[in-house]
Amino acid sequence: MPTPPTPAVSLGIADWIVDTAFKQQRLKAWQPILTPKTVLPTLFIIGIIFAPIGALLIWGNSQVRSSFPAVPTS
Repeated sequence: MPTPPTPAVSLGIADWIVDTAFKQQRLKAWQPILTPKTVLPTLFIIGIIFAPIGALLIWGNSQVRSSFPAVPTS
């Protein structure tokens, strides 16, 4: 059986593209193992970080004074 003829003209860009796992998106994915031993400390740390921020926002909101006159109720 004869082999097919090879093209005489180069394809240009296709000649220097290297097929890697990154370019073809065949990389292995990171899949964390979620256990209570890892999830609970993470949630507590996030809570410890954001609770003071929330408290400061509530405190700062209570310190705001309006410079507009009160709307009369009729």
